[in-house]
Amino acid sequence: MPATARQKTTKPRKPAARKKPVKPRKKAAKPKQTKLRIPGQFKPDRPIADGPFGPWAEAVLRQSDHITRQRLEATPDDLKLVSRLAYQRDKLGDDLAELLLSDRSVGRQFEQGLVQGIDSLDKPPAALVAFLEYYENIPDWAYLPELKEFLASSTRVGATAARYAMPDFALDGLAMATGFFVGANYPAVGQALVATGSVAAGTSRMQQTMNYVEDLVDIRGFLPFGKAIQSSAKVRLAHAFARRQIEKSGLWDKDYYGEIISEFDNMIFMSGLTLVPDLPAYARLSDRSKQAMKLQTKGMQYLLGAPRELVEMPIEENQRFFAMVVSHLDDSPHTARQVVKAFRENDYFRPTDTVQGQVSRELSFLTANMITRIGWGNAMADSIGLERRFMGLDLAAIADRINHPPDIVRILAPLASEIGKRIEDRARRVVQRSRVVRQVAKRLAPRALPAADEKLLYRGSYGAF
Repeated sequence: MPATARQKTTKPRKPAARKKPVKPRKKAAKPKQTKLRIPGQFKPDRPIADGPFGPWAEAVLRQSDHITRQRLEATPDDLKLVSRLAYQRDKLGDDLAELLLSDRSVGRQFEQGLVQGIDSLDKPPAALVAFLEYYENIPDWAYLPELKEFLASSTRVGATAARYAMPDFALDGLAMATGFFVGANYPAVGQALVATGSVAAGTSRMQQTMNYVEDLVDIRGFLPFGKAIQSSAKVRLAHAFARRQIEKSGLWDKDYYGEIISEFDNMIFMSGLTLVPDLPAYARLSDRSKQAMKLQTKGMQYLLGAPRELVEMPIEENQRFFAMVVSHLDDSPHTARQVVKAFRENDYFRPTDTVQGQVSRELSFLTANMITRIGWGNAMADSIGLERRFMGLDLAAIADRINHPPDIVRILAPLASEIGKRIEDRARRVVQRSRVVRQVAKRLAPRALPAADEKLLYRGSYGAF
């Protein structure tokens, strides 16, 4: 190449710098979602109007001042609580039932411990001690401090029990209506009632439940070693025995019903006795009676083993939660009809060898029928086999008239209620001063169980299921 020729040189190109790959941003880790296990009998997505208890829910909405249609829709927190209650077993009750089945002599210690306390027992087994401690060491958050304050503020004899001073037939009617007839229309409750065969088997089953209701009506029974505590402990143990029996029978679908006799079942069954929200009878109660009802509800829930969250729930929220659950619940008329039939055909639980006993029996059925029709509707009462007529009276028409009174009745109702309260107070003072009335009352008092029956060992048939 000639020297004069300018050589063209090209600088080698630098390799293009590689672009750093852009790392995708890390997405925030989603919390693991665990699907709640909701029993099939509870359908939170079903419109209230389409559910079998829709008419009752509509009545609650009309009559309540704090429950709205929106508040009857299940919230995420509601569903968590439903899931927890529906699949919660009572370990204390189950452990004691297991012990009693392996050692029958523990039954006597159980009965003695309920009345006299753990310290009166000689070397009690651990499962029995744990069970009895639940009732001897009632925590402050349950109900006891409020109850003691309530009782201390009583200013007259009978003030604590005046709300519940009702004759036997009325108590029986209330227990039958809500505890059996309506209760058996809740799927899991009805299945528990009929799967054991205890309702159809004999009169003792019915008598024991009526005794249980009677033990709860006087709020003083919720004091330590009181009748309400003793009866509730026996109910709780009875549920444990029933769980074992039902489990062996194979007549239970946990996906549909939840756990056998779960706290969910207890809640809907027992709350119905005291938490029918803002119906006319509830609205007419005095503030003191409402306070007694609140304490009774908390006591019932705690004594049956409910979780603290449910026991401490304000009564208005408890009412709302109960109404929400029932509004979305299936019904079970086939089990309810079996229970109604068993009550009608059984020898029953009150003596009927006297005219007074026979009248009381029929009045209790009439009361249960009317409570069901007024509180839950004629359609439900008819579906579970309750009679529409009694001695020529059209019960369905009467219930409809009570639920939908003429305008003049609505206007005069507050005045009539006030007059009724004054007459009731005056009559109570007269009765308390009347020696003759007290003597008659003693003669009409319900018969006590024979001494031999009181000494029978506990057999696990006691209680709500």
